[in-house]
Amino acid sequence: MCSDEANAPADAKRVQILDRDWFTATLDGEPEAPLRAHPIGPETPIRIVRGSGTTGSTKWMIHTGRIREFRINQYAFHAGFNQASRFLMTLNFGMQSFYAYLTACLRMGGVCINDPENDTAGALAKHAVTHVTMLPHMLNSVLDGLPDGYDKPENLIIFTNGASISKPVRDRVKQSLANDLVDCYGTNEIGPVSITGEDGVGTVLPGVRIQTVDDNDEPVIGTPGRLRIMSEGSVGGYQDDPEATRAMFRDGWFYPGDLATIRDERRFELIGRADDLLNIRGIKISPQKIEEKLLRELPVTDICLTALADDSGMEQIWVVVEPDEKALVSAIQKMLVP
Repeated sequence: MCSDEANAPADAKRVQILDRDWFTATLDGEPEAPLRAHPIGPETPIRIVRGSGTTGSTKWMIHTGRIREFRINQYAFHAGFNQASRFLMTLNFGMQSFYAYLTACLRMGGVCINDPENDTAGALAKHAVTHVTMLPHMLNSVLDGLPDGYDKPENLIIFTNGASISKPVRDRVKQSLANDLVDCYGTNEIGPVSITGEDGVGTVLPGVRIQTVDDNDEPVIGTPGRLRIMSEGSVGGYQDDPEATRAMFRDGWFYPGDLATIRDERRFELIGRADDLLNIRGIKISPQKIEEKLLRELPVTDICLTALADDSGMEQIWVVVEPDEKALVSAIQKMLVP
């Protein structure tokens, strides 16, 4: 089972696409009679997960009954689902976090809403939604497309994952879309790890341990290091990829390739990807903090820092921006009008 034909393994004997048509047909169908019971034990494989890991290359992982139960309970815990919850379906079932949020909501007695006839903003308002999960680019798209006079829902919580949310985006969400935004950090290999606050500090979820280590794999606290994570919801490695497994799973720890600073055993601050560091004449610079600062202070909607060699072969920092046309025109007018 997968979200589309492109994600199907080449050697699969049968492929079932989990799209809206399948979902609708399943709801309209009649259950089998008699129902077949398939006992699921802690180590029973129940889901094959496709992910890009942290390198961009396709990897396959097996989720067992134990792994899925642990992760679903984590989502139920940090989302606070109950019988009054109304969860809006915005993604496909191939997204592991979306699948877990939806399952957790149903288990806690909540309602899951599918509304393909309205855009996200319209569905949020129409159905009095209390919970929704969106990827960062989806969140930006919804914010940019809000109609004039849109009434912000009173009890909406937005969950995001996949990338950190900058303060300017948080401020826009709080002003016009939702009173609460929960920025979740996690991976396909480990599941949810932490909830990141407005100060950029992540609080580790129950059942998860974190450490940062130096180049010799020795733990460090208070200074930047490579993050490693241990969780009850961790897979054991990648299927048919022993090389990648050895590189990223060691002694029960998973190494996602991120840099972080540990505040204490339950709190840490992500710095960025280890391979995103800019090396400028021997000085290593993380672009994320600079990008966030420029986003706050310049009339732009997006920004990217990179390093390119000049004519002498020395690395120089370059800044690529996407101007915010309205803010840019306003800023120019203020400069020109005495």
